[in-house]
Amino acid sequence: MAKISAAARAILDEVSVPFHISDGQLVKITNLMVEEFNAGLREAHRSVAMVPTFLTHVPDGTETGTFLTIGLMWTLLRVSEVTLDGANKSTQRDKIFQVPREVLTGTSAGFFGSCASVDVNQDYIATSVDSFLKESKIQLTAPTPIGFSFPFPVERMDVNKAKLVAWGKALKLQDGPGQNVKKLLQEAFEHKKVNLKCGAIVNNTVTVLLSESYGYPSENCHIGAIFGVGTNGAYVEDAAKITKLGKQIGGQMLVNTEWGTFSNKDVLPLTQFDQSMDEDSPRPGFYLFEKLVSWIFLGELVRRILVSLEQRTPHAFANGVATVGLKTPGGLNSRCLPLIDEAKTPGNIKKVLTDNEPPLEIATDEDAEIVRWVSQLVFSRAIKLCACAIGAIIMQAGYTRNRTERIPVALAREMVYFCPRFENQLRNALKAILGESVEKRITFLIVEDAEAIGVVIKLLWEFMRWNTGGEAIE
Repeated sequence: MAKISAAARAILDEVSVPFHISDGQLVKITNLMVEEFNAGLREAHRSVAMVPTFLTHVPDGTETGTFLTIGLMWTLLRVSEVTLDGANKSTQRDKIFQVPREVLTGTSAGFFGSCASVDVNQDYIATSVDSFLKESKIQLTAPTPIGFSFPFPVERMDVNKAKLVAWGKALKLQDGPGQNVKKLLQEAFEHKKVNLKCGAIVNNTVTVLLSESYGYPSENCHIGAIFGVGTNGAYVEDAAKITKLGKQIGGQMLVNTEWGTFSNKDVLPLTQFDQSMDEDSPRPGFYLFEKLVSWIFLGELVRRILVSLEQRTPHAFANGVATVGLKTPGGLNSRCLPLIDEAKTPGNIKKVLTDNEPPLEIATDEDAEIVRWVSQLVFSRAIKLCACAIGAIIMQAGYTRNRTERIPVALAREMVYFCPRFENQLRNALKAILGESVEKRITFLIVEDAEAIGVVIKLLWEFMRWNTGGEAIE
């Protein structure tokens, strides 16, 4: 590896100071997240929503049935037919649709497909589902339930209504917040004359927990988490604690925390780079925790730090002449970062950056090592903050109260795959937050492709309730 000069190292050390988080800070952030969790269970409209799912148990692997699902993944829409065989196994067939840019920035009617003025050839949701049904030769002779893995925060005060709080990530629609997602989707199917009934809106983090429980019920997993395009956690809570529902509920209930919206500026380690990125985001001041840990933001954060180093006097990077690509917002793809971290030589780092879109030219070996250094700085902080969220949900679920059993945590594979050192660094931070005796009890269960299975579990239970005279699915 090339050496970084003493002059450049001094500047890098100065830049790194606000990125370091002490063990005491980790504990403070974790405790405040727990406070916000409890506040969200008591009151609506809190910064951390703590959304009740009205799911009162996790699956045991014996569930059976065939259902249709929709899943939104960044700018992709997946429509699936999933069959559960009742022996912890499932099969599915899918079709992936690219959501057009004009739909991502249009109206909710255009996105769901509930407006006659929308071009019927666009791949918005209703048209995509109809295309999948025709291509798969699936004929609907009666109103057929379909579920939606929905990765955006909703407000739920009863089982049938999922009121959208806000869009996020790549979806920048002009309207939608405050509306019932189930109703929007149902209107889209009716407009398209597709014989479907929207039966379940399920957060994608909840699907991670449901999918893990279906496939491996013996793990007795009651916590699920995602660190990827976005971040969120779900867990099984004592239903009596969800007092904002205004009625006594016994037993347990799965809760979708929406921890990505945690935005306490007094404790979150916001640097000048985080603040500038937040100011340039669609919703400044919101989703601050998500902006600090989700991988879609990390590449842009690294890019901004590198540009600041290039602009300093004396220059600490690129001799003051960074490439146009590096100076372009969004010019560094986050997927390059783990490749940079694992690169064996400066030449390998340069190759990764050249393959980036747009290509980024790095002139010297020292510059390549500076890119690696900044990438590691950003990732290390993100992983420590991920530990705060996991520590908080473990505390909230009661695992630290004189208990000794193992603590299974279902993790979506995104960040684990994206950053090979993720689990090791995560555990080191969890030791500081929870103590080594608790950290040793944690088992991470890596879940792949959970969305469709998790939605089907929820949809199956809704269907059973529907057919046994329960509340009608709206």
